[in-house]
Amino acid sequence: MELNELKELTDINEACIRFGEILGLSKPVPDSVLYAALDDDDYARNLLLSRRSSELMNMLMAQQANYIPKAQQKAKQSGYSNLELIEKLGKSMWKWGLVGFSTVTEDIYDKRLAACRSCDQLEEAPDQLVYNFSLKKNEDKRTCKSCGCVVARKARLTTDTCPLEDTGNPGFNRWGE
Repeated sequence: MELNELKELTDINEACIRFGEILGLSKPVPDSVLYAALDDDDYARNLLLSRRSSELMNMLMAQQANYIPKAQQKAKQSGYSNLELIEKLGKSMWKWGLVGFSTVTEDIYDKRLAACRSCDQLEEAPDQLVYNFSLKKNEDKRTCKSCGCVVARKARLTTDTCPLEDTGNPGFNRWGE
């Protein structure tokens, strides 16, 4: 059985057993290793080439212990389309322009960013055209899963607020405003 044939199997346990056999192991590979091999040809090739070295095999398998399949990674992203993000950006820029493009003080900005950094909704910017096009290389690219905004930019605007309520402080958002 070849690696490509594993993609045809509908039972993940069976696929892990079969891949373990292909690699010469006496037990199934972990799900994460199978998913990583199916998503990354180079990783799969390295596993196949390491069949005679248990040390190298174990090292390669340990590297992918927490691997999340690409399909699941996409599902975890904010869920906003490029068009929705551009529409949200346009509305935000319009409101910001109406107040003369004013920004918050450094103290408020730091407080807002600290709240975002500790929030469970903070994520790396999804691999979407709007983020790839608009963000600079050295810029903080983390976004909010809840609203899709780049937090380092949103936190500067006087007209924007955190969309989530602070559960510990009813009536206030997570920025404490």
